[in-house]
Amino acid sequence: MSTEKVRQDATASTRATIYQLCVAVDSCYKLREGQKLLIEELGDITIEGDQQVEVKHYSDRLTDGHPNLWNTLRNWMDDEFDHSSYTSLILHTTQEFGPEATICEWNSSNPEERIALLLAINQKFEKVYEKAKVENPKQTASAVLKHQRFVLDPQRLTKLKAIIEKILIEAGTKDLPNLYDELKQDRVRGVLNGKKDDFLNSLIGFVCRPGQKAGERWKITYEEFAFKLEELTNIYRSETRIFPSKHFNQIKTVSPDEDREDLFVKKIHDIQYPEVIAHAIHNYEAAIQTIDEEFTAYRTEPESLKGYSKAVEDRFETNHRIACRKCSDEISDSKNFYDETHASQPPDFPGFQDSPDWFRNGLLHIRMNDNKANFRWRVIKK
Repeated sequence: MSTEKVRQDATASTRATIYQLCVAVDSCYKLREGQKLLIEELGDITIEGDQQVEVKHYSDRLTDGHPNLWNTLRNWMDDEFDHSSYTSLILHTTQEFGPEATICEWNSSNPEERIALLLAINQKFEKVYEKAKVENPKQTASAVLKHQRFVLDPQRLTKLKAIIEKILIEAGTKDLPNLYDELKQDRVRGVLNGKKDDFLNSLIGFVCRPGQKAGERWKITYEEFAFKLEELTNIYRSETRIFPSKHFNQIKTVSPDEDREDLFVKKIHDIQYPEVIAHAIHNYEAAIQTIDEEFTAYRTEPESLKGYSKAVEDRFETNHRIACRKCSDEISDSKNFYDETHASQPPDFPGFQDSPDWFRNGLLHIRMNDNKANFRWRVIKK
């Protein structure tokens, strides 16, 4: 297989994943109070108690024998699939119906007509297979034919009759670029036009759940989605953005007597400055939570945080070298360096109108806590 072929296959797979996430975002807007949306659990996208959606991003035609159709029907007919809690089972595909596809009549047909339609399709496949068997006795049934036989097995007729009226085929749906544009125009409201891409990208990142641990359910509740919409609308409704300080404000004030075994705390003890430890712990915890809850969830671009952190670290290292050259009393000068660093103006954070000193200080304590980094408050006489 050529390198070009591999690259194209990977691109198609990635675009299909992004497409599924965009459909998930659109589905989140359909949630009602108390509902939750599940991704890759019972199917591609599921709204509990309402609908289960199989999402396909393909450019070819949806024919009577296309695997997307029969794979989906096979999944819904599986003995392990419980359809009873769903009012709709939807095949959502970018594929247009083929010019000779009888399946195009599906949505306008009643349950009996739908079963007859499937049986007619299967009969054609069986005839083709029997002809092929005559020409080649070793010929085996195709995967699609096996799915047809499973779906139409008389022993499963009761289940087929129960689910067939729930099944809808949404063919010819918008492809990825057009779906993205539709979401931006129809779903993103109340924000500046120039910020709609940022809003939607943040929403896709939220649905993506990048911080989700292995084994956790990939779910979004109505309440979570409503909160995120409000939060993002507040961020992108104006040209200026206020740095998210809720975690700094919500963390309880640390007791002056609190002490810990963290490396960043030990480095403060190293300069004999215990009275600032409580303040340092507060800044450290607030920075950790802000990064986890705001930046990791793509409320802000990760590259912005990376660039800001680099600016903080570079400035710290420069000032530390200067302090070391001026050092005459290591403990006293280390305390002065600590206070001067905390009192200095932080670098600008791209995209925000403010850059709080507590976050900059928290980043420095995070860096101090890394045993692989050579960051320290103590200044050494040169």
